[in-house]
Amino acid sequence: MKRLLKAGACRKYRLWTEAEKQRYYEAFQLHPRAWKTIAAHVKTRTVDQVREFSKRKPTPPSPPPLFFPEPEPEPFVFPPPLPDLARFLRLHGQLSDYQYSL
Repeated sequence: MKRLLKAGACRKYRLWTEAEKQRYYEAFQLHPRAWKTIAAHVKTRTVDQVREFSKRKPTPPSPPPLFFPEPEPEPFVFPPPLPDLARFLRLHGQLSDYQYSL
């Protein structure tokens, strides 16, 4: 007959608490990759556990921004080309034949 295990009983390690994670991130910022020092700062984890945790979560999460970021600028759209002035004046009768011949 199979023996039923409790949920999470098959894990080789217990999950990191938020306090342990916070102490890990503090120590990691002061002493990056100094596993003995980080483990001493965390106090509840061994050097091997700290090293394995760093492979899964190497850097602390970035804090939320303190300001609202500027929106992305709209891409510049070139205006349509202006009509040729001589053609416009010719169509509206304001350009004489003499001016046109020059």
